[in-house]
Amino acid sequence: MLEDKFLIEREQFSDDWEEWLKQIKNSNLHKLLLERLKELEPDRGSECIQKLKTSILVYCFCYSKFNNVLGSGWTFLLRKEDREFVNSAERALQNIQQLLSFMKEQPPSHEVLNKTLDIDLENILSHYTINVKLLIKEMEKREFAHWRQHGALLFPKGLSNQSQGRTPQINSLLFTLVFILRQYTDQDSPDSAWLKAKAGSMPKNGKPHYELVAQIINATNELCVPPVFETAMTEEQVKKRIARLTEKDVKLSTWIAPSLTSAADHDRLKLK
Repeated sequence: MLEDKFLIEREQFSDDWEEWLKQIKNSNLHKLLLERLKELEPDRGSECIQKLKTSILVYCFCYSKFNNVLGSGWTFLLRKEDREFVNSAERALQNIQQLLSFMKEQPPSHEVLNKTLDIDLENILSHYTINVKLLIKEMEKREFAHWRQHGALLFPKGLSNQSQGRTPQINSLLFTLVFILRQYTDQDSPDSAWLKAKAGSMPKNGKPHYELVAQIINATNELCVPPVFETAMTEEQVKKRIARLTEKDVKLSTWIAPSLTSAADHDRLKLK
């Protein structure tokens, strides 16, 4: 059943992707990539240019259709569940404490039940309280993967309030574009394997092409309904954002979701 669900979701993703490619044929994004990617050095030939174009377009598609992409909201969903668990668990502990106090004040009220069921209810509730407190501590540490990832980016040092903005696709796209372009323009990378890293820390070799990245983001933003941001992004803004992200040791995740299935089908993933 889970595999069938995944196949259906993947087919839907493929259909949406193909439809989007048809829609952008005459867009500024399509024209920009058609003209500018040929100018990059080294000249790796048409096959590599096509691979670069496709790689860029995949992330542009996910940027413009972010809320419809499989698994895009998995971090938001699990963070929300964590908060709800902590709130519910704290209320439950208060209720348990009231029950334990009542049992101590009114011993006859539970002695018959203990004898009938052959259990020690007070001991069970005490152990349950300990386990719930441990779970609350685990949640509050925020060491699970969904407290380190935002969009396509992994924040090893944890997410600040600013990092948890409502539009993770902006930083995801600009980081990814620089990540890809640095590899493509790395003179030491062979044409056969220029895209050798699809996740990890920002490559240090190659050219970041901040101006081109800003142009791609702006052209992609034009395809969004409504636009993700109102004012066009500049080369300097892209450069500053990348600098802030690399200072925090931010890494590119393998993708926006941790595996093939949706967040609802996953146990929490720990980074340690």
